Amino acid sequence: MTTNSALNNLKENKKGKRFLLGVICLFVVFYVGNKLIYRLPLNYTIGWVTEYYKPSRSGRQAIFEYSVGNTDFQGSISLSSFKEKPELGDSFYVAFPKIFKGRLGKLLPDHRILDNINSIPINGWNEMPK
Repeated sequence: MTTNSALNNLKENKKGKRFLLGVICLFVVFYVGNKLIYRLPLNYTIGWVTEYYKPSRSGRQAIFEYSVGNTDFQGSISLSSFKEKPELGDSFYVAFPKIFKGRLGKLLPDHRILDNINSIPINGWNEMPK
């Protein structure tokens, strides 16, 4: 009996280690992938802060919306990313990888838009306007 219980403990221990290794690998792939994705060629558009919310396990977030092509997108960013809290309706540049056609947009909190921009290209700018 003790041999069987020792074998079961060993099998369970191996399963636990494999599970933990899998979780660590997923975290590394997500973290590295998230950093590398914004090294791809980017397009830029304009996004607007539309609301705030407080997730249960992290700090306050600003929700922003932007459009590329005929598709509307939404994203969020931590309010701690801003030098000063944005007002609802404030606009900022949003960067997104060209190959994703608008998905995975990242609001650039240091690039608030103060001037009126007359038109935005439907697929965004190839570089951030000056």
